[in-house]
Amino acid sequence: MNKTNSSLEPVHLEPQHIGLVSQVLARAFREDPIARYLFPNDLRRARLLPWYLGSAVRYCSNYGEVYTTETLDGLAAWLPPGETGVSNYWHMFRSGMLLAPLKVGPAAFSRLMALRTYTEAAHERWAPGSHWYLFVLGVEPSSQGKGVGGALMEPVLARADAENTSCYLETQYERNLPFYGKYGFEVAEEGTVPNGGPRIWSMVRQPAEHSAKSKREE
Repeated sequence: MNKTNSSLEPVHLEPQHIGLVSQVLARAFREDPIARYLFPNDLRRARLLPWYLGSAVRYCSNYGEVYTTETLDGLAAWLPPGETGVSNYWHMFRSGMLLAPLKVGPAAFSRLMALRTYTEAAHERWAPGSHWYLFVLGVEPSSQGKGVGGALMEPVLARADAENTSCYLETQYERNLPFYGKYGFEVAEEGTVPNGGPRIWSMVRQPAEHSAKSKREE
């Protein structure tokens, strides 16, 4: 992370800014394969993405770590060890996730459940132990390619290294693989959500000390 550039300094997201960063994420994910799969209609996608992504941010804000910048031009939302399974109904109620059937309608909710079934199974296969889960990472389109995403990940990556803990994420863009690779993530699995869903890459990052030891032993 560039410590000399104050615009890249990550700060904890304040709850009153969740609505604003949800709009940022909606712009960042507008043409995302998962967003297009869940909400094929452009108008519905534009209307529903802020709520859908906002509920994810609210969940992580309540039970994890969420970082943004002072100018709110990006966000990294993490769930910590012990809280990486998004299945606690009280937690989902508090974040608004349980409203999904009413908010998105039956067809989109069915696709959402297919996506969740796939990602949860992959998650359990490749990160069964204690780990940090990068739930959402998004950057305002006009700020992409300027180091914002990497800077926002850095606090938890450093903490994971200090705690000797692995990290896990999913990405639906093949072009993101080199980006995450720079931060130590490696592809564990590539697959496709059934019934016309998007391709998804599961990635795992071992803590720096563990990775260095593995390389010495090769």
